Amino acid sequence: MKLWELAARSWFPVSRGGARLLETLQADPAEALRQLGASSLIGVAAVVINGLGGYFVAVAASRYVFPRMVGKTASLGECLRFAWGRAGTVLGFFGLMIVWTLGVTVLLILPGAGLAALALVGESAPLKVVLLVLGALLALAGAVVALLWFILRFMLASQVLALEEVGVRT
Repeated sequence: MKLWELAARSWFPVSRGGARLLETLQADPAEALRQLGASSLIGVAAVVINGLGGYFVAVAASRYVFPRMVGKTASLGECLRFAWGRAGTVLGFFGLMIVWTLGVTVLLILPGAGLAALALVGESAPLKVVLLVLGALLALAGAVVALLWFILRFMLASQVLALEEVGVRT
């Protein structure tokens, strides 16, 4: 994340916001969008790499902790080698997790976004405000449900990948 911060400061100064962003948006909107887009791509890549690394470490840690909890021995090197051997499965699972989560989130936010979009075709100002507020609240509720779904669905996945010989479709 620090590398992303340094890259944003050096190569994409507009992405840091503030007066500089507003000035660039007014003077050269294409440059502002280019910098914001590039900075966003680097940020998404950093989050994905961080998340994937976190799942890899969680598999290794689970492989180390659970046997020790029941009185068996486990070495850290053996657990890291096991996790490295499961890297393909972890990568496949992580990809499926991202795709499923994005799909579920979009489906749960879509009704609220649709209700807010109805405000664009509304005639009266009070109706537009009501539709926007209700749409935003419904979209927020959908996002909360999507977050809860994500937690319940994927909370124990690293432990399952560490302790059972299963494939990606767990």
